[in-house]
Amino acid sequence: SACCRYNHRLAVFSRADGRFQRVLGVGHASYSPAGFNQPSDACVDGDLLFIADRSNHRVVVLDRRTGSYRHHLGFTRESGSDVHHFNSPTSVCVDGPHLYVADLENGRILKLLK
Repeated sequence: SACCRYNHRLAVFSRADGRFQRVLGVGHASYSPAGFNQPSDACVDGDLLFIADRSNHRVVVLDRRTGSYRHHLGFTRESGSDVHHFNSPTSVCVDGPHLYVADLENGRILKLLK
């Protein structure tokens, strides 16, 4: 997957052969479940796709195969510094049972259970 930050979408490619599969997002800044506002990173874990939706202050979780919305972490369009909020999440990574989120404006990396 490749994030198109200022186009507010994500290009998805096949893991097997690298071919383009589809575009996720609506192509403009959006806080709907189907949209993003400056997505900056994505990672895959099994059937899940985690997306750092930077300016919506959330991590969006989608079904990797269908692109359908599962849920999100954080509060959409509401930044904060407590454990339930992000302030410009810029990177996501999965390692075993943990999801790591680089939370830029809070100057921290959160280690969360998936």
